[in-house]
Amino acid sequence: KHRREPDTALTYLKEALLLRPDDHIAATNIASQLMELKRPEEARGYLEQAIRSAPEYPNTRFAMAEMLKAAGEIDEAFEQAVRCIRHSPAGTPLHVMGIRSATELAQQLTRGQAGEEIAKGLAKELSGRGGKPVRFLEQEDLGTAARLELAENHGRQEHRVLWRPGFPAVEHLQVHELYHLHMILEARDQHSNQQFTSTEDHKAAFRSSVLPTLRKLRNEGVAEEAVEHYSAALFKGFLLQIYNAPLDLFIEFDMHREHPGIRPYQFLSLGRMVQEAVQACTDPQALNAAPPAVASASRVYNATHAMLLKELYGIDRMADLKATAKELQLATKLYDEFKEYRADRQPGEEYEVVQHWAGDLQLEAFFALVPERPAAPAGTSLEDQLRGIEADPIGDFATDPEAAQQMRIFQEKAREQGTNMAVVMYMVDALKHFKGMDHAAIKKAAVEIAMLGTQGIHPEKQGYKLASVSGTTFSGFHLLAYYYVSFKLVLPELLPELQLPYDAEYAMAEQLYTATP
Repeated sequence: KHRREPDTALTYLKEALLLRPDDHIAATNIASQLMELKRPEEARGYLEQAIRSAPEYPNTRFAMAEMLKAAGEIDEAFEQAVRCIRHSPAGTPLHVMGIRSATELAQQLTRGQAGEEIAKGLAKELSGRGGKPVRFLEQEDLGTAARLELAENHGRQEHRVLWRPGFPAVEHLQVHELYHLHMILEARDQHSNQQFTSTEDHKAAFRSSVLPTLRKLRNEGVAEEAVEHYSAALFKGFLLQIYNAPLDLFIEFDMHREHPGIRPYQFLSLGRMVQEAVQACTDPQALNAAPPAVASASRVYNATHAMLLKELYGIDRMADLKATAKELQLATKLYDEFKEYRADRQPGEEYEVVQHWAGDLQLEAFFALVPERPAAPAGTSLEDQLRGIEADPIGDFATDPEAAQQMRIFQEKAREQGTNMAVVMYMVDALKHFKGMDHAAIKKAAVEIAMLGTQGIHPEKQGYKLASVSGTTFSGFHLLAYYYVSFKLVLPELLPELQLPYDAEYAMAEQLYTATP
């Protein structure tokens, strides 16, 4: 080899292989010489022989990747490059060469249509299962690369996957969002889906936990409005991590196993996400502003994702996160729990992992997981809707449990505060509107308002509209007044179940209405 005499080298190497047929190093060197001689098909046979003898020898995997790349077999070349990364020690020249090769091959593969076809195929499959179509929509100003919008949460008859054009390997993130939908539909089939909610009490608990940081910002001269904005944004972002970090592990693992064609996209995308996590966990300015407990928990969550990257693709970024020994120990414990669950996970069990991890990180005070109960679907008959209201008049079918909880809090406060004159006047308006209408028409309005109530009616909110009351835009209080009056007129037996604290307001509204010419 040193004298550039490949034919002579082959003579000696083949003799060595005759003496020891399982010598994977000799077989790999023979293949290397054959590649120099432009005899790739012969080289393939020796590489396959070497792999049979020593499947984890990284040099053979790298040589196989190079041979397949030259042959135009890019998909398999990528897989071989990944195997080289997995089996070579981090930091060695071969490991670095393997990462470089896999990256170049992945970039070449993601210029094709495989990822888009996988996303479309999965969307078609989920459309059939869920009863609602799945639609992809480009959105230039989307704050993230891709996002799922559930039909039920947006009052639509379709699920949407929004995505930002031009984002590298965005197909991976489209498929990722579809897997979120897949998990939800699976859990719904077993009546085990959970909703992640957070109330004002949870928010207050979070604010209390980060008060020293907020006080520090104020002392540094940061404006109060900016401090409040930071606190709210930090809470929202942290909740997203608490909820998504465990679920995303299941999604990425299942995606990798079930759709080999998405792996080049996933390789690039996961690598980029872990790199972003490294930057967030080590940026001095971010660390100075972040509450220590939040930063620590975030490092633990990010470490589990770095562990997944290492397991799937052999790239180890753990040291780059600068996590403490205690944080790494906890992250390892959480990741081991994830591996136990993924072996035989049943629909809905992923939410147990969310809860368990939050418990280990002492974050349970910031959120609640509550069983999902579906709202009445579009097209449900009036009779069926009324039966649903009779069974559950105060909105336990709500798709927004936080809104339902806030409504209950409002009801209690309203009882304590006495008569609400605004509601009295809105009730007079309702009595005037319903005057002369037949029983069925009023009942239709009552049912429509009740269906809105399943989503939560916020008393202070503006902009509610009713198809049965055209041309009017309602505030929350206005709508609640119509809610009470409509039920009082046509469904009085159900009125107590609404728990609207407006008996005194209605009595006063009746007097005013009767006295009005």
